[in-house]
Amino acid sequence: MPPIELHDDEVTCAICLDIFSSPITLPCGHTFDRACFVEVATRTAKDDSSIPCPVCRLPISRTIVATLRINSLVDTLVQRAFPLAHARRRRTSNEERYAPVYLPTADAPPLAKMSGFLFACYALVFCMNAAFIRHTYLTSR
Repeated sequence: MPPIELHDDEVTCAICLDIFSSPITLPCGHTFDRACFVEVATRTAKDDSSIPCPVCRLPISRTIVATLRINSLVDTLVQRAFPLAHARRRRTSNEERYAPVYLPTADAPPLAKMSGFLFACYALVFCMNAAFIRHTYLTSR
């Protein structure tokens, strides 16, 4: 059987834009780092009974978030296809890897102006600081 070739964009978290670390798969089928999605859930209004998927906006019940388990198949595939990147993600501390994020509502504009910068995030999550080094930053004029 020929080996399966994975591209890094197929195993990238849409929130932090880095290779998966402890991936979870939502009921809609989209996969994210567990810590990234929990951070999004934490920062979403507490009175909301659901959290929109950062990719397709399907409402995910808050009660489901606590029950989501690591997708061991995806985690194993990432570990085998990208061993160095996987090991780096495992070593990186939460403080270095995660920054505060804001999950916009459906009517939010595609760019948000914060502290003199426009942050364009293709995962529909706006970054509050430079911890997400792969996101695109545009200075305002």
